[in-house]
Formats: sequence, structure tokens, C-alpha cells
Amino acid sequence: MPTESDDSTKSIALALQIVFHELQFCDKPIGTKKLTKSFGYETLDFFMQHDVQEFLRVPLDKLESKMKGTCVEGTVPKLFEGKMISYIRCKNVDYSSIRSETFYDIQFNIKRKKNIDESFKDYIAKETLDGDNRYDAYEFYEKLSLDSYLQEPDPNNSAKYTLHAVLVHSGDNHGGNDVVFINPKGDGKWCKFDDEVISRYTKQEASEHNFGGHDEDRNMTVKHCTNAYMLVYIRDSQMTKVLQDVTDADIPTELADRLAKEKRMEQVRRKERNEAHLYMTINVLFEDTFDGHQGNDLYDQERALFKEFKIKAI
Repeated sequence: MPTESDDSTKSIALALQIVFHELQFCDKPIGTKKLTKSFGYETLDFFMQHDVQEFLRVPLDKLESKMKGTCVEGTVPKLFEGKMISYIRCKNVDYSSIRSETFYDIQFNIKRKKNIDESFKDYIAKETLDGDNRYDAYEFYEKLSLDSYLQEPDPNNSAKYTLHAVLVHSGDNHGGNDVVFINPKGDGKWCKFDDEVISRYTKQEASEHNFGGHDEDRNMTVKHCTNAYMLVYIRDSQMTKVLQDVTDADIPTELADRLAKEKRMEQVRRKERNEAHLYMTINVLFEDTFDGHQGNDLYDQERALFKEFKIKAI
């Protein structure tokens, strides 16, 4: 591994090369202070116990990063990396989630295990997820009929609904991005609202792509990173009423006048902000401010009376 320009106190690669070189050619005990210092440990860390797995991963991760773009790139995965398949299979619906993960080491449970074979069997044993650990398969529809859930269905007003909006979160519980897909007129033509960007989307992209979970095909497993977390449906019988056009007659006159006034005021403020660099502010003090004042300054700044003028710069 090329380390010609590295600092031996910061480069794990160079520190390891020095240690192995001295082990090969010296007949004295080899010190490892530079090596542990290259891990980022301070003096106090030398006297603390460290988790051996963490201790192993620190040099491996840094070595792997250091090797990128060099003639030894990929050496660490080639030596240590394995692959493991984990899956979740639903009991009551025909759905399974399969995930392939890489590992450099495996953590075994050794409590009440007689040998490593029992630990291996325990590691791959099936586990039933129940209670707070259980998973729910999630799928929703463009058309929804709720007549069967009503105590007294109305034969003249069927409880059929059409999907109107899908609120989607991408990321995890700690952060991400929220967008909303809307079917504005209930005609199946969807739009994506992502902050100030609005774009056309298909029905599949708005709904089916936001079920979450995984898709499996012959070549690979694709994990969906977006999940719908709120759905808005409109009853079919109320569709034309809910989605009817808004006219000027629907807006109260007082509200329209107020908004127009606020818009004019905002235009004035915007003009003042845009032209602020063209003016300078001058404060003119009154004569009474100086009369009878005793002190180091010409006047009392806390009690001074002045008039403010804005003068256009020449």
C-alpha cells in the first residue's frame, strides 16, 4: 500500500507497516504506541479497556478507505467479508421480505450453549415476531368500498371512495423528506408536491411505489425507501361537490379587501428593501437635548429627542 507521504502518527496503514517491518527484522520487543495513536486514541485511552470487535473494525474501516483508488483496493473485503441473507415471511398474507447483508464478523450467543455448533444453530433459528416486534404488511387501493363496515348501509348513497392524496415519507424515523401526491380532480391524473416543485406522476408512482417493503425479481432485491403514512379518500357521491371550482363569489369581500391591502403593503416594503442601498439615514437632534446637560458626552443618549430623515445618496 502506498504510504510515502503519510504521517506515521495519523496513518494506520503506515503505522501497521512499521510494526510488521520491525517484527520481521528486529530482535527486540516492538512498541505499539504509534499504532494505537494512529487509531485516534489519546493517552487516557491507552489505560482503558476497549471492545475487541470495535478495536478490530477501526483499523479495517480506515484501511479500506485508504486502499480506495490504489493497487490494493478491495483487499479488506476479499479477506474478511461474508454475505448473509435474512428474511421476514408473513404468516397470514403471501408476502416476504428478503435482504442481503455483508459482514466482517458474526456475534454469537454463547449463553447456555455447549459448543460452537449450537451457537450456529441458534444464530440461524427462525424467530416468530409478535407483540411490539411484529410487522404489518401494508397495501392500499385507489378505490375503496366501506359499505360492509356500516351498521346500516344506505342503498341510495354507496360508501365508495376514491383515493385523493397520499402523504409519503422517505428516510427513517430520525429524518428524511415528506412529499404529497395529489389527484386534484379525482380523474386519476396525479401530481407530486415536493416543497415548491410540482410535477406530473403516474398512478403507479403515486400509490403502488409507496407501499414500502421490498420487491424481489430474478436478479435482485429492491428495497423501497418511501412509505405512505397518511391517505386521503373522497366519497364518490361527494366528489363533484368537494372538488368543485372556487369562484370569486365564494370568497368573502372583507377577506379579499384585506388580502389586497396586505399585498400592496408588501409591495411597498419590498421596494424599500430593494432601494435601501440608495438612501442614508440621518438623525437630527433637537436643541433642548444639549441644554443643561452635564457629563462627558454632549448629550444623554438615553433621553435624546431626535427626528429621523432618509436622504437619497448622491
